[in-house]
Amino acid sequence: MFKWKLFILAQGLIFLVFMLLCLDKEASQVSVALDSRSLAKVDNLIHSQLLFFVLQSSVVVT
Repeated sequence: MFKWKLFILAQGLIFLVFMLLCLDKEASQVSVALDSRSLAKVDNLIHSQLLFFVLQSSVVVT
């Protein structure tokens, strides 16, 4: 049970890092180097990561 909570916490931290990188697209060197297609892929990755995180949380809670 403790390993699952640690795993979910790690997933949440990864999600927050991706959000921080993509929220400030103009100031972030990583995002400035990416073209629009890559930014769309990163946005899709964030949405899929969020969905995965929510599903994991709901499975562990129930």
